[in-house]
Amino acid sequence: MYGGPSGILFVEYKYVKQLPVRNTTLIKTSLAPLQIQWLQRMTDCGQRAAVVIGVEKHAIILVKDWTANITREYYAENRITLGHLQKWLISQCFD
Repeated sequence: MYGGPSGILFVEYKYVKQLPVRNTTLIKTSLAPLQIQWLQRMTDCGQRAAVVIGVEKHAIILVKDWTANITREYYAENRITLGHLQKWLISQCFD
């Protein structure tokens, strides 16, 4: 959980050791039902919530559909560096 003058951000982190070989293969995030309920509870209370899926030195941020089916291809097209992730986290709580 992160907090600052702009509000609170709850983040659930998932790390994947390596991307699947095929572009159409889904990346398993393994979010437990209680984790999904917590994310929903945070947004229902007016707070921000996100899931960050990391692979090596990149990540993807899911801010709405935390259980979305993410393929290798989608991840590759939408991934950001860890430096950009850090800037995004700061912007959510301090901008």
